[in-house]
Amino acid sequence: MLRLSLQMSILLLLSFLGNKWLTRRFAAQARCFLWMAFSIRLLIPASLSFALPSWGAEIQKATEAALPSAAQMGQAEAPAFVDVLPMGSTAGFAAPAEISYGQISAGEGIALLWLIGAVCFLLAHVGIHVFHMRFLRAHSEIVCGGEQQALLEQIRKELHVRRNLPVWICGKVDSPMLTGLFHPTLILPRTEFSQEQRMFIFRHELAHYKRRDLWTKWVFLLAQSVHWFNPLVHILAKKANLDLENACDDTVLKGKDRLYRKAYGTVLLDVLTNQTHAVPLSTHFIGRKEEMIGRFRNMINTAPKKKGHGFLCCVLVGMVLLTSTLYPAPAQAVSAGASSQPQSTPEEIAETRALLAECLKGSMFETYQPFRELPLTDENYQRCEQAEESYRSLLEKVSPAMQTREYTNHPFFLAVDSKKKGEITSGLFCCQADNQVDQGQITLIELEFSDPFHPEVFEIGTAFACQGEQLNQRYFQRQSEKRHIQTIAEQFQIDLSQYEEAFSTVYPSVIQNQAYLLGGSIKKQLAQMGRYSFEKFSLNHTWAYIKKDHTEGVLFNQDGNGIYAHFFRMGAYTDRSKISGEENWYPIIENRCIPQ
Repeated sequence: MLRLSLQMSILLLLSFLGNKWLTRRFAAQARCFLWMAFSIRLLIPASLSFALPSWGAEIQKATEAALPSAAQMGQAEAPAFVDVLPMGSTAGFAAPAEISYGQISAGEGIALLWLIGAVCFLLAHVGIHVFHMRFLRAHSEIVCGGEQQALLEQIRKELHVRRNLPVWICGKVDSPMLTGLFHPTLILPRTEFSQEQRMFIFRHELAHYKRRDLWTKWVFLLAQSVHWFNPLVHILAKKANLDLENACDDTVLKGKDRLYRKAYGTVLLDVLTNQTHAVPLSTHFIGRKEEMIGRFRNMINTAPKKKGHGFLCCVLVGMVLLTSTLYPAPAQAVSAGASSQPQSTPEEIAETRALLAECLKGSMFETYQPFRELPLTDENYQRCEQAEESYRSLLEKVSPAMQTREYTNHPFFLAVDSKKKGEITSGLFCCQADNQVDQGQITLIELEFSDPFHPEVFEIGTAFACQGEQLNQRYFQRQSEKRHIQTIAEQFQIDLSQYEEAFSTVYPSVIQNQAYLLGGSIKKQLAQMGRYSFEKFSLNHTWAYIKKDHTEGVLFNQDGNGIYAHFFRMGAYTDRSKISGEENWYPIIENRCIPQ
């Protein structure tokens, strides 16, 4: 978000510097479209990635050199896979990570500060708006019938406005205004207006309603809230709101002669006062005196102005290019496997490989290197290449709601033991999430690929640069936990070689079966059976396995009273999606218990 704000600031500065040229050459509505495009882009924290010719890459490098890197922005650290799961999903089968509040990173602190600022800014403006509306309602009278209502009805029909807007008379406002998103209301000051003045006021405010300017103001407010730290975005909102009034004036004066324009301007001058109750998220027939000068200039200038469609398209193209990840198209792919990473530049791949070496240094995997860099036999090379492609393709099947971008936006590759002689059947699949780039982190997944088309998985987790010993500890801890689970399975006479783990989305059976709500389903069934009277669930002592034929599975649970095995049936994902009730998706077929 910070990077997007800085990138858009370049375009905003250019637009502000050329504001006089924009005002002189383009209609107010064209400028409104421009500010709206900027605001919408500021609300989308994502960027496109596509290839450019070599000259385009040089432009992108020059642009990125002027902006801070992701590391300088302090991206937050987070596990690559477990955190993408919702509460109650299969992540609950693994021991939860211990949260250390004393080790909050700078990136997390900045992110928290940004979030608090955005929420407070939005709530403050919404709260002020609600307060003003309640205050005005308490001091207002509703207009029913009379010449004023008849005139409004006449103008409403002329402008083809179907909705009948209520009119309030309030002594606490200084200017006519339109407010309210879902229940728009026209509020008039307690002033005696002439018939001509009422006619122009009604035309102006109904034009605002027809143009949906109140909704547009909310978009500008959201952009301000998200980018509250950027003063240029606040200037954007101020200029945009002024141009909304100019565009509304243009709508009222469209096709009118000089006499009509003069009469309209005279009414503005007659109504003009010093406002004391400016209601946010509302339109105003008049504004501050310095703003009114610009509106008078706009009304006096009758020279034709361009609609700016071509200019707006050029700005949109520039916006996309400036806020996107551009890279030079490679001359040729190194191999079929390398072509599976079209979005990774050679520099990015080199950085990730260097990071991998730093993460593995001092660990039991220190001799592991990307297999493409090793002088392997043709048989080993093909097996590694197929295993990498098989697992990458499998990961891309993760449910879109859970899918992160490790496998598409950043380099990934299979590393194998460079000292191993003979047949290679295992290695480390290495990948990164967005929040791991430039943070000295990489995700490691051990693959056993005796059958390269169906690799088996052992999740090692997130590795950190220069912390190889911790990687060893985590690996041996997982191995110890695996032996403990194997002991439990033997007590129930279950052959775990026929099962696959179901701890997170990295496991093939979970991905293929979309078994993300398995834990919640089993727990609900046990609660209905009344088994909680003696069986207590602990997230640290619950494990789940799914048969390799995907027909059934078993969930192990251990508490102070004993160990439990709950067998459940696995149906096809397409069939489960048609069944109502989470507890019915994985029906329990058998329960076993061994007291302790």
